[in-house]
Amino acid sequence: MDSLNSIVDRYKLHLLAILLFALPYQRIWSAEFLYGLQPFDLLVLLVLVLWAIVRAQKSIDLWDHSYIRVGTLFLVVCGSSALYSGSFLTKEMLSLLYLGAVFLCGNDIGRTCSVRQRQGAYQVLVISAVLPAVLCLALYLANYFGLEHPWIRSKDVGYFIIGHHPRIVGPMLSSSMFAAYLATILIVMWQMKVPEELWSRISFFTILLALFLCFSKLMIPLAIIGCFIFLRGYDLIKWLVIGILIAIYFLLMTFFPRASVGSIDHQYFYQEATVLTDNVSLYETNYHRLKLIAAKAVTESRGLGIGAGRFPEYIQKLKSKAILLDEFPDYDPHSSLLGLAAEYGLLATVCFLFFLYTGWTSLGRFRWLVLFYALVAIHTDIHYMRHFWFLLGLLMGGLSSKCQSTSSIH
Repeated sequence: MDSLNSIVDRYKLHLLAILLFALPYQRIWSAEFLYGLQPFDLLVLLVLVLWAIVRAQKSIDLWDHSYIRVGTLFLVVCGSSALYSGSFLTKEMLSLLYLGAVFLCGNDIGRTCSVRQRQGAYQVLVISAVLPAVLCLALYLANYFGLEHPWIRSKDVGYFIIGHHPRIVGPMLSSSMFAAYLATILIVMWQMKVPEELWSRISFFTILLALFLCFSKLMIPLAIIGCFIFLRGYDLIKWLVIGILIAIYFLLMTFFPRASVGSIDHQYFYQEATVLTDNVSLYETNYHRLKLIAAKAVTESRGLGIGAGRFPEYIQKLKSKAILLDEFPDYDPHSSLLGLAAEYGLLATVCFLFFLYTGWTSLGRFRWLVLFYALVAIHTDIHYMRHFWFLLGLLMGGLSSKCQSTSSIH
């Protein structure tokens, strides 16, 4: 066992590098017989087994940080709610347990890495975003010459502003997930004070361009974080800009302007439109409708939740009662804040927010990443995103304000 401990300690940075490189690639091959696990999941599970064996032999206490205790409470609350509703063994509950283990692993790795190893991990983290960003930009350009690829989605519906341009989806399950990952790296680079080297600036703007071509609403939360970071000392201008950005953010989550060209895809536009001009119509977004459905689920379940993974089933129930049109897709909640309350109960949402709050108080200069995740959680199921848990655990563990007080990582 001692030899295993020494091997893991010696090659810890190599394991971390492999995990960070593999982190964005979540849509390559799916093992359906293993709940649809991806190669990254299988790799992480192997690392988790090694980590658990080594941690079991050492006296390092993970329980001495408040965010560990709150994160554990969050999982316990979710598990209790799922057990109460008879859906404890659903894929969603297993996914949360898996992501909780990923968080603990990342936290422990971060806490036990040296300053030099943390600097190396930062470089690997940047490269892990640059490589898929460059590939996506090349595929995006190739799409204009007729080359189709799953990482690039060609739209046949005319959108307001976007028009008929392709959209980067990337190696993750959706453009929002990939955009959230890229935005996370950009925020970390901001807070690490991007060096003057040319390659660092090129990397930064390459990631930013790929994020822009995702055409994701996540650009707005990123801009809000940018205002907090770069407009210090300009309080009036800062809060004016932030107020405008928040208004635009919630407007885009509520209504969807569409150029009135081409045929309507009823998967997205199933309801009547409000005509603004001869060329532009306004539709209610699915994000807005899903939040109303989630609120209804919370009310009907009396705040206890309808069960892990049962939101699509609840939508089918509403369609059978003619409350929703049959064309409405059986989506997941698309909101961690309301989705957790709908499926796992109000207490789960409270614990999740408290978990983010404890991260805010412990992450020092990286606390803006927590605010970004909180904004994204309004319209995305961020609690099921692997990179959310692993990177937050890594940052909380190794790059927290307590670590930085004793050693600089600039």
